[in-house]
Amino acid sequence: DPIGSTPGNRTANPDPKAPPNFQAPQLSADGIREFVVGTGGKDFYAFRSPIANSEVRNQTTAGSLRLSLDAGSYTWQFVRTGGTGSLDDAGSGICH
Repeated sequence: DPIGSTPGNRTANPDPKAPPNFQAPQLSADGIREFVVGTGGKDFYAFRSPIANSEVRNQTTAGSLRLSLDAGSYTWQFVRTGGTGSLDDAGSGICH
């Protein structure tokens, strides 16, 4: 699978997910990483119970997601934009 990540957008709450492994209950490094980032337009809301591969959850920080794709890797950074909250999330992964 050539895709290493996929962005998703629901409302205002950031909730990136680790790559899943649909064949087993544990996580897999060769799965697809999903980013669910609400970039505004709606109020924050309370999260429901996290799923197994949820890595970071925040319901107090407004911002946007900066994604960068290189030849064999990608990076991400959550960029805060005013308001309240203190989420600082960034990372990288390899494309496979």
